[in-house]
Amino acid sequence: MVSFEPGAVASELEAARQELDGALDLGCFALNIVRALDEAPGSSLTEPNATWTEALDLVLAYPGTASDTAEDDMRALLPPTRQTLRELLHVYRSALPFDEAERRWLYEPYFDAVSQLEGAQSAAGRAGDAKKKHAAPTADELRATLLATEGAVVAGGIDRAVNLGALVDRWSRWSRGDDEFAGGSGVERVRRSLLEIARFVLAEQAA
Repeated sequence: MVSFEPGAVASELEAARQELDGALDLGCFALNIVRALDEAPGSSLTEPNATWTEALDLVLAYPGTASDTAEDDMRALLPPTRQTLRELLHVYRSALPFDEAERRWLYEPYFDAVSQLEGAQSAAGRAGDAKKKHAAPTADELRATLLATEGAVVAGGIDRAVNLGALVDRWSRWSRGDDEFAGGSGVERVRRSLLEIARFVLAEQAA
């Protein structure tokens, strides 16, 4: 039975608004990733750069990177709209230098490693000078922390060992178009698909 009590209607409207906001986030967040990729195209673990982790941070935090999270954010959309967005997100994921199992595994250890290192740097800064802002982790310090993190995934029915440092190094080669990614279209396909996602979601919200 549909309730016409003002409080109940307000709650339903707020729930619907939050679901639509989730879909809008898929578009707005996508633009932030494109900006980060454009701002630090040559970043790598061996060349200290204040923003080298930003694009990877955003990719791993992006709801569209994990299919189940993306589905949650698309619940309020009509089926044809959801299908189009699924197709665009599939193109985006396929162009990333990680498979589904690696993407799912990467999130927690990556952000754990970064936060632990930043926490250690912060504590060291406070101990040395409470008023002095601690220095950002250097590429070498971050590399050492990342390389120490290992795990296992199952992909295609096969158990596979994964190393966080190796995966982040792969991201760096991919973003620069080095080694096995030389001449590839992965970065441009990610940029193009994210821009299409942003345009599509924003157009749907304005309709």
